Amino acid sequence: MLGHLGSRKTLEDVAFLSGAALATLYIVLSSAELPHSLQRDRLALQAAEACVQYSGRFEWAGDIRDAVHFLCLGDQLGPAGDIYLHWRRAVERPISIGALEKALPQITGDQMAIWLGVGQGVATAAIGAASAMARISALSETVLHEFPREEAAALFLEDAALAQALG
Repeated sequence: MLGHLGSRKTLEDVAFLSGAALATLYIVLSSAELPHSLQRDRLALQAAEACVQYSGRFEWAGDIRDAVHFLCLGDQLGPAGDIYLHWRRAVERPISIGALEKALPQITGDQMAIWLGVGQGVATAAIGAASAMARISALSETVLHEFPREEAAALFLEDAALAQALG
């Protein structure tokens, strides 16, 4: 079975593996022993690094972290530092439209509420990982259609939708 999964993956294999990864992630992140604020900061830095590299800049997590933490009065952060600060603001509080508005001031709260489907409720196990991933993919397409140069904003909102799906 493992040889099959390693050589050729069908859509069903990928959906199963995605669901297994999300279930494991949920168990790990639910642990009371995990220092959640430290974990949120680490994930924000990794997300910022991915966004920066996705935008065509090759700055690494250590460089971004140092640029923010060793900032002197009057210095400018630059694009990578700004993205990191946006991610840190986004993960400081539980997911809400208000918190996302602070992290993404260029997008209105009404737009975000529509895109995130406020009022749809949390995805249940019956809906499944494939449905959550399809919703996140559609969200990304919608955001990038409305704001073509806002890849980071699309990734923020994808992350928020995933957090909603995981409850």
